[in-house]
Amino acid sequence: MPKNTFAIAKFESSSLAVLSVRPEDYGKIYYWDWYMNYPWRGDFYKNRLQPVYEQFGNELDKILDAGDSHPKYVVLNKACNNALLVNLADSFSEFIRMIEDEPNDA
Repeated sequence: MPKNTFAIAKFESSSLAVLSVRPEDYGKIYYWDWYMNYPWRGDFYKNRLQPVYEQFGNELDKILDAGDSHPKYVVLNKACNNALLVNLADSFSEFIRMIEDEPNDA
């Protein structure tokens, strides 16, 4: 999970709604889709992660192969996690309004 975010809801797909306490986006609610093994989500991940991978260029494979023993692994991991955040709401109260059931007209 991205640093300084906290899970506040779990979706049916096991993805999470997270609350940010980071100074740059304090209080915002994000959808964090972390599970990359769904083939139908391939384009989402490709589009979100490609710019991150390009930042690391020729080093990307070395970093991934070495895992957390590589000095840039933590930076890569953080960038990937942040790239997968999708803004849902600018505040918790806005998020609650989004998920409230609509009144039954019956």
